[in-house]
Amino acid sequence: MDTSKSSVTYHPPSFQEPRMVGSSAEEAGYERTELKIREVKGIVKNFGAVFFILVPLLVLPTVHATQIISGSGPFSTTVISSVTSLVDGIAIIQETFTLSLTGLFVGTTLGTALVVIDLSTGSGVFHGMQTFTGTANGVAGSFQMSFSAEITGFTSFQGQFTILTGSGGLSNLHGHGTIAGIVNVSGTYSGTFTFT
Repeated sequence: MDTSKSSVTYHPPSFQEPRMVGSSAEEAGYERTELKIREVKGIVKNFGAVFFILVPLLVLPTVHATQIISGSGPFSTTVISSVTSLVDGIAIIQETFTLSLTGLFVGTTLGTALVVIDLSTGSGVFHGMQTFTGTANGVAGSFQMSFSAEITGFTSFQGQFTILTGSGGLSNLHGHGTIAGIVNVSGTYSGTFTFT
């Protein structure tokens, strides 16, 4: 048995400089990646919000603009029938009449009115309803209107009217105005009206 010691060459361990995990280049790349991810997520989120805002707008009904017009014109009166009664010096007259209008309104009306006049002073009032058929600002249709006025000197009147309901092209016509003239003869009208 060989008892001599074998020759062993000693190799000291080699130490490599430890690698920096968080080097500046890698950290910058990581931060850019994170920023890009957050940017993409933000775009997607914002797109979703805009999408849910816009979609309901696509199904909203079309809103028509309101047109406001002002106009005036003359009218003439024709009495079809009347019934007069006297009570203590007060004349009470029930009339059926037509008007012929030009100007903003072009057409005719058919209506009824109650006229009350104090025969001692010539002061009085009237009120009633009538239906217009023709055109308003060039649009054809019909509408109902109420009216009332004060009478002075037996014949002169000043009052107002209001458009109530319409049909045809005038179904969305609204407005009111003033009237003045001579009872059962002629007068003028003016007012402001809206098409909606």
